[in-house]
Amino acid sequence: MTRPLPAIYSSIGKEVIVICKDGTEYAGRIFEVDENMNIVLSDAKINGNANSEKDSLFLLRGMLISIVRLNIQE
Repeated sequence: MTRPLPAIYSSIGKEVIVICKDGTEYAGRIFEVDENMNIVLSDAKINGNANSEKDSLFLLRGMLISIVRLNIQE
């Protein structure tokens, strides 16, 4: 069984979907992650909004994250 943090570290640069506890979904590439599971997403969109800026960066606090979906088909 893979531990969550090493799995997220190995996914830096890959497409993911992050679902926060309030239900907001972010889709983008993991740019950076730290030991508190704070995640910076690049080229990210909120809730599939096609009008989001292409080069958007989002900092998501680890304590507000509910689910991180890895291995998204590119």
